[in-house]
Amino acid sequence: MTTTPTSHQRSPGAWRGGFTFLEVLFAIIVLGIGFIMVAAMFPAALKQTQASVEDTAAGAIWVNASRGFLELGRNQVTPVAANQKLQYFLDQKMPFSGSAAGGDSIVWCLNDRRMPAQGQKDTFEAFRANVIVDSDPRFACVPLFRREKGSDTAFPQGAAEAQLILIAVRNRNHAAYNASDLLSQGQLDPTLFPNVQVNRTDGVAPSITFSGVVDDNSPLGSGAFVVISDASLPIKNGQIYRLGAPVTNSAGNNSFDTYYIAPDAAGAGDVYQSNFGQYSAKAFVVGRGRTATGGPFDGPVQDLAIVPVTIQLR
Repeated sequence: MTTTPTSHQRSPGAWRGGFTFLEVLFAIIVLGIGFIMVAAMFPAALKQTQASVEDTAAGAIWVNASRGFLELGRNQVTPVAANQKLQYFLDQKMPFSGSAAGGDSIVWCLNDRRMPAQGQKDTFEAFRANVIVDSDPRFACVPLFRREKGSDTAFPQGAAEAQLILIAVRNRNHAAYNASDLLSQGQLDPTLFPNVQVNRTDGVAPSITFSGVVDDNSPLGSGAFVVISDASLPIKNGQIYRLGAPVTNSAGNNSFDTYYIAPDAAGAGDVYQSNFGQYSAKAFVVGRGRTATGGPFDGPVQDLAIVPVTIQLR
C-alpha cells in the first residue's frame, strides 16, 4: 500500500539545509570589516580633497594678490611741483632701507610698528585692500616686503623695484577673515620676534630658537613660515624657513621655543646643511591664528604656501 506525501512531508531529495550560526557570524564579521575599510577611505579622501582645494586656492591667491599689487605699483599720482618727476602711488608708500649696493634691506610687514606712525598708516591703507580674498574670505594673503635704497639721488630715493613675500593663509579658527584680522594683533598681523637664533651644529639638523617663548600661546607650530627681517648677517635678510617638528628638551618633552627647520630631524646629513650659517635675527612668523583680536593663539597653523614676487614701483 502506497501513501501520498502530505504538505507536512517531503521526500529526502527535496530537503534543504540552512546556515549554521557560525557561518552567519563569519559572514557578518567579513561584511563588517568591509564596511570599516570603506568608511576608512572617506576621511582620507576628504583630507586629500581639502588639500587640493587649498593648493588651488593658494595659487589663485598668489595670482590675484600679485595683480593687485602690480596695479598699485603702476598707479600714478600728481607731482607736488611741476618740475618734479612723475610719481607713483606705491613708490610714495613703501619704505626703503640698506644701501644701493643691495642685500641688506630689511623686511617690513603691513602695519609694521617699527615705521613712523604716518608711514605705518600709509602702508596699511595702501596694502589692506589686497589682503582678504573678496570672493572667498576664508582665504587671505599676508604681504611682507623689502625695498633697497635707489642709486638715483633725486626724489624719490627708494629703488624702482621691491620684493613682495606673499604668504597664502586659510582661517582655521573662524568661518572667515574680517577687517579686525588686519589690525594690530589680528590673525593676519605677523608676529615679529626680536631675538631669533638660527642654529646649525655639524651632524645635527638645523633648527630655530625663539627667545621668550615659554608656553604654547604663540603663533609657532609645525608648518609655520619664518621670514628673516633683520639679521646680524645682512645677506640673510629675506630668507624664508618653514618650521618642522619641535625639538625635544632634556626631559624628552617637546619644547615650545625650538623647532627643526622643515622637514624634520631626519635631514641631518643632507647637502643643504653644508652651506648653512648660524646667526641671530629679528624674524616674522605667520602661523597659528588667534581666537580673537589680541587674544591667545589656538588651533593649527593657517599657512598654506609662500612665494616671493618682484614688483615695479615706477
